[in-house]
Amino acid sequence: MRTKILLLGDKGVGKTSLVNRWTGKRQTADPTVGIEVTSHMIQIQNNIHRVRLSDTSGKDCYRTLLDTYIVSTNVVVIVYDVTSKPSLEVAITWVKHATSILNEIPIYLVGNKIDRESKRTVYPETVRHMLSEWSFDIMIHECSAATGEKARDLYSSILLNQGVIDSEIWTTYVPRTDSQSSCVCV
Repeated sequence: MRTKILLLGDKGVGKTSLVNRWTGKRQTADPTVGIEVTSHMIQIQNNIHRVRLSDTSGKDCYRTLLDTYIVSTNVVVIVYDVTSKPSLEVAITWVKHATSILNEIPIYLVGNKIDRESKRTVYPETVRHMLSEWSFDIMIHECSAATGEKARDLYSSILLNQGVIDSEIWTTYVPRTDSQSSCVCV
């Protein structure tokens, strides 16, 4: 089985950090150029499941390339920074764009950097209010890729909703960290 997860959002919101947290890679401060694809193998009981994580650059010049990735993905994760209202506005633009291409795809809107609570400018009720204006069926999460707080829960929720894991495994699931990376050069 294979699950394809596409991460979208403004630059600097923590998309790469989430991928690194989920796959057990070392955190880096290097920005993504183009699209970086990471394959993550997960063994659950006797079944091996491959998760392809497509981490995108937040730069505008790469936006035209992403429609192909949106069409071929199983899940879209749109990330914003809870300390940046402009990053939420960019995320909402991505939500609109993704739903205009595919209306049957699971979309997760993820507020990252909750470890910076004292600098927070975006609150869950603001996000829910913004989304209530549209008929999007969006899952809303918050986490910290830096500390790992709620990041594993988000990944587990995605895998649960994709049928990779069941609800009994969900509470104890810890992803394996034997990942391979490849870069799609643009």
